[in-house]
Amino acid sequence: MEDYRVGIITYPRIEEGKGRFLQAYALYTAVKDLGYHPEVINYYPEEWTAQRTIVDKICQFIRNPNIWGYIKTIQHRASEKRNKESIETSTNKYKEFIAHNMVYDFSHVISKEELLDKSFDAWICGSDQIWNSYFSVGIDSVYYLQFVSKDSRISYAASMGTLDVNNDYLMQQKEWISEIPHISVREKGTKELLDNRFGISAEYVCDPTFLMTRDWWEGFCNKRIIEEPYLLLFLFDTNPLARKMAEQIAFDRKLKIICISDDYKDSQKYTIPYGIGPEEFVSLFKYADFVCTQSFHGTVLSVIFNRQFLVFDRSGKGEVSGLLLRIQDLLYSLDLEKRIVNNIENGEVMSEIDFSVPNMRIEENRFKGLYYLESALKQVINNKQI
Repeated sequence: MEDYRVGIITYPRIEEGKGRFLQAYALYTAVKDLGYHPEVINYYPEEWTAQRTIVDKICQFIRNPNIWGYIKTIQHRASEKRNKESIETSTNKYKEFIAHNMVYDFSHVISKEELLDKSFDAWICGSDQIWNSYFSVGIDSVYYLQFVSKDSRISYAASMGTLDVNNDYLMQQKEWISEIPHISVREKGTKELLDNRFGISAEYVCDPTFLMTRDWWEGFCNKRIIEEPYLLLFLFDTNPLARKMAEQIAFDRKLKIICISDDYKDSQKYTIPYGIGPEEFVSLFKYADFVCTQSFHGTVLSVIFNRQFLVFDRSGKGEVSGLLLRIQDLLYSLDLEKRIVNNIENGEVMSEIDFSVPNMRIEENRFKGLYYLESALKQVINNKQI
């Protein structure tokens, strides 16, 4: 194959790790394996760098008067400050891995003007919540590839994050998405929303992390970093139910609790790995005896490695609601919806998982995703040659 170049626009700053890195690296690898030369573009929306005035903050609060969400944000930032050294170590490990394995520019934020100077044969926007209109990325035309010619545009597994869409931007999103010739989305709920509310036909494809086989992820992992049997707890907020159930499961199964968290209280109760890089992060899921999480990609890794797991909703969602829908959509598609915990009385969820059906569906979705990606890229390249 000739040296065709593919630009990937995804959730910014992938060096900050975890899910945003996993999906970006998997999509990058899939495109590379198809014979192309990909580059992940480190585009950072201007809104994220602008200093917000007091008036802006007051207006945002009036639009979204969720005091609890703001309190959680303040707590999270305070915890980040306390764990700054660990976070910096982790980010440096991600940067080192990316520098050796990807084409990606750390040096600066790429403006819309600079994007016009980029020369690629095809452009892909995806995956993750790049079309979530409650986030800056979801209301930025760059994440809909508006800056390049229509015949160069592909979306792969783009997500709106929630079906509780922001109506202020609904018509603008409809226009931008409709101008992408090759549209695929990550959730069936997003596909149905586009079909029913926008009148736009979209393909349903798997998250890029599923494009890589279990054997590939096993090879990606670093060595086991926790020798004793453990339960992995990966949460984004202070949900008490998740911690209570994790502690009960760990007690019943004689497991140590290893926690990925920036919360100061968690650091007082559980073992928190210091400054973990990408291979170590994936390794924690590979070798876990049980996983309790609120994370989409934490759920993905649990499924890929056939780990026993439970999924919990977020108790403090701020101005975005319905974030669990992404995971519900995934688990229903794999016949694993009983792994979602709604209350502590939900006894069925504690049964052991038989992964025979989920593994079969994962393989089906992987082949479908790769076929879509390969076909879309070929069509874009062929159109350029005409």
